[in-house]
Amino acid sequence: MQKPFSCPFCGLQGKSSKEHVWAQWMHATPAAKDLLAGIFGERISVGHAEITVDENGKYQIETSQSRSVNKYLPQVQVRVCKTCNEGWMGTLEEEAKRILSPLILEGQENLDLDAEDLTLLSAWVTKTWMA
Repeated sequence: MQKPFSCPFCGLQGKSSKEHVWAQWMHATPAAKDLLAGIFGERISVGHAEITVDENGKYQIETSQSRSVNKYLPQVQVRVCKTCNEGWMGTLEEEAKRILSPLILEGQENLDLDAEDLTLLSAWVTKTWMA
């Protein structure tokens, strides 16, 4: 029997989902597009494996097909519960995107941030680092 999934953020057991450590919206930057297309940097083959426990209590490794990604822009995903990913993590990501998009996507050089913005960005950076 497979061990129930336990979320690393809330500790509850439930359905898991995958959280992208490098947010999908950040892939829209010109530099990220070049990296993803292989224009800059080395391409490497990356596979995915998941360790599960079978009904006899033995560990099993399940692998999937590998794909080519940029070495310097990994497609890292972590398993978190669906409630966290679609709840507070999604809200936090949207708020961070609202604050950071002018800087990252539009090339704006200066941002006027208030205490609330800084608190939110601190939480976003911590969530991203922990993932």
